Amino acid sequence: MKKLKNIASIIICFIMALGLNSCVETKQFEIDEALLEEQINDNDIQISYRMPSGFKPIKKSMVDSITSAELQHDPFAPKILAIYVDTLLSNANAVVSDMRNVPAERTENKLDFYFTEYNPNNYWDKVEKTIYKFNQFTKVVQLDMYNSNSRLIKLFFYDENKAKFSVDYFLPEAYYLDLEPFIESSIGSFNDGYTLVIEQTKP
Repeated sequence: MKKLKNIASIIICFIMALGLNSCVETKQFEIDEALLEEQINDNDIQISYRMPSGFKPIKKSMVDSITSAELQHDPFAPKILAIYVDTLLSNANAVVSDMRNVPAERTENKLDFYFTEYNPNNYWDKVEKTIYKFNQFTKVVQLDMYNSNSRLIKLFFYDENKAKFSVDYFLPEAYYLDLEPFIESSIGSFNDGYTLVIEQTKP
C-alpha cells in the first residue's frame, strides 16, 4: 500500500511538472537581419547570436580585466564573456555573461524577489518580469526595468532548470522606440549550439 502511494505521488509530481512547463508560452520574435551584426559563435557556452547593428565588441583584454575583478570580489558572480558598445549611441551597450558557475539558488532567489533585488534604492520606475520559451530554450526569464532616463532589459536563458547565460541590454529610454526592433531581432537570434561551416579549398 505504501509503495502504491509513493508511485502515485511520483505520478502526481510528474503531471504537475508537465502542467507548469506547458504554461510557459512560446514567444515569436520578428527578426530583421538588416538590423543585425554578423553572427557570433561563443565556444565557451556553445551558443550563437547576433548583436544589433552598430553594437561593436570591446577588446577581450578589457573584458578579461573586468571579469577578473568581478570574480575576485565574488567567486560565484556571472562570468562576463563579451561587452558590446553602440558606436552610434555611446550610452547604449550589451553584455553577455556565463551563468553556469552561479548557484541556482542564488539566481532563483533574486528572481523570486526581482523587484527589490534588481531595483536598489527604487532607481527604476517599473520592473516587469515575463517568462517564455523560444528556439531551443525551454525557459527564458526577461526583466524589463526602466525610468525616464534609462532602460535595462535583462534576460536569463535556461538549460533545463538552471540559468546557463544572461544578456543585458542597457539603453537610453529616449531612443528605446527606435532601438526596439534592433533589440527584438537580436534577442530572437539567440540559439543554443551552432554549426561550424568549414570551406575546403580545391587543390
